[in-house]
Amino acid sequence: MSDQKILLILMPVFWPKMPPLGINYLKAFADSQGFSVQAWDLNNRFYNLASQDLKKEWLISCNTNLEENILKIVETTHPKEWRACLKAIADYDAVGFSVFKSNFKATQEVARRLKRLNPRVKILFGGPEIARRYFKADSKFNPPQKSPGFSPWDEWRCAFSAKGSEAPDFSPGNFTEFCDHVIVGEGERPFVEYLKKKTLPSLCAFQELPDLENLPYPRFDGLKQAVYPRPDAAALLFSRGCPRRCRFCSERLLYHSFRRRSVESLLDEIAFHKTRGVRYFVFHDSMFNADVKALNAFCDGVIKRFGSILWEAQIGVQRGMSLTLLKKIKKSGCYNLFIGLESGCDKTLKNMQKGFNKTEALSLFKNFKKADLNFGVSLIVGYPTETKEDFAESLGFILKNKDFIPKVEQINPFVPYDGTNVCVEKGAASYQEALGRMEVALKAFKEHGIRMTNAFVGNLIEKK
Repeated sequence: MSDQKILLILMPVFWPKMPPLGINYLKAFADSQGFSVQAWDLNNRFYNLASQDLKKEWLISCNTNLEENILKIVETTHPKEWRACLKAIADYDAVGFSVFKSNFKATQEVARRLKRLNPRVKILFGGPEIARRYFKADSKFNPPQKSPGFSPWDEWRCAFSAKGSEAPDFSPGNFTEFCDHVIVGEGERPFVEYLKKKTLPSLCAFQELPDLENLPYPRFDGLKQAVYPRPDAAALLFSRGCPRRCRFCSERLLYHSFRRRSVESLLDEIAFHKTRGVRYFVFHDSMFNADVKALNAFCDGVIKRFGSILWEAQIGVQRGMSLTLLKKIKKSGCYNLFIGLESGCDKTLKNMQKGFNKTEALSLFKNFKKADLNFGVSLIVGYPTETKEDFAESLGFILKNKDFIPKVEQINPFVPYDGTNVCVEKGAASYQEALGRMEVALKAFKEHGIRMTNAFVGNLIEKK
C-alpha cells in the first residue's frame, strides 16, 4: 500500500454523457493491487455547471474554439469552484491526466499551474492524444533532426487543419517540461509500477497486460451515476485493440495486440450496473465482433442470465456472422449496431485494407434485415486513392441498396491521423474536393430518403 495521495483526472472538453472509462479502469486496477487512488471527472463537474448554450457547444465534435478556450471560460464563469479544485489537486503527491485531443490544451495549462503551486507534485500524462503525439514525433518525444519533405500526404494534413495555412508541425509539442512521466498506450501496468516504486522512466510505451481475462472492471467509486446526462446508461469494454489493420484508422495504433475479457466478467459487470439502475449498455470496442465465437457466447450468457439487455456496439463486416447468430444478437436485446463500411467501391476498400468487399457487406446487410436488427454505416468520401469513378461507384452502392441500409450513421471527408500509413496517389482528390463529394452524397441521400444522423455528418471536421 502506497502512502502517496494519488489522483486521476479527466479535464474538459470531453463527451460528458456517461462516466469515462480510462481513469476508472486505472483506478479499478490500482485498487485490485492494494493501492488507494481517487478519480475526478472535472469534465462532467463543469459541464453540469455550464449554461444551456455552453452545454450545446460542449456536444459539438471537434469544436476547436471551445477546446482552446474552455479553461478561461470555466475560470471566468465559476471562479470559486475552479480555484477550490486547483488548490485541492495541488495537495496530491501525483496526478495522472487522461489526455485527448479535445482536452489537451486545458490539461497542459493545469499541469503547468500545478507545478507552480507544488513543484514536488509528479505529473503523469496518458491517453489517445499522447499516443498520437508519440507517432507524430516518430516514436520519440523530441522533434526529428530534419523535417521530411512536404508530400501530398502533408498537404492533406495541412488542409485538414483548422488553420489550414501552415506546413505540418512535426514536433510533439513541448509538454515534457511540466510532465514527469509519459505513458503511451495501455496504462495499467506502468501506472501500478509507478505506485509501487514512486518512479518510472520518463517514457513508457506499450507496456500492455498479457491478457484481460481477470482485468477488474470500473465501479466508478466516488462518481454518482445520477449526475450524468444519461444516468441510465453505462460505457463498457469487452476487448482492447483490433485485429484489422485499416490504413486510415488511428484506433488500431492505441494497442499493439488484440485481447478480450472473459464473457463471465463482462456479464458480472452488467449485473453490477443493473443494480445501479443502468438500462442501456454502450460498448466502446473498436470491433465488438472481432471474436465471433466470444460474441456468440456473450449473447448466450445475456439470454440465460438476464433474458435480454439493451445494448449497442461497433462491429465490422466479418465472416462467421451467420443469420442464426444475428437472430441471437437481436434476442439478447441489441437495439443498434454501428458498422464501419466506409466505401461501396471494392478498389477503395482494398486500398483501405478493410478486409472485406462490397458483396460480403451487402450479404451481411441483407441478413441484418432478415434478423430485424437495426444498424447504421459510416462512410469516408475523398479517400486519397479515390477517383471520381470510385466515388460514383460507392455512392451508387448506397443508393441501389438503400432498402438494406437503414441509416448512414456517419459521413466525413477523409481525415489524416498521425501514425497511419495512407498513400496519396498522383491525381487524387484534394481535401476541398473531398468536402465537395460529401455535399454531393448528402444531397443524394436526402433525395432518396436515406436516413442520416445529423450530429455525425462531418463530425470529424475541425470547427473554428
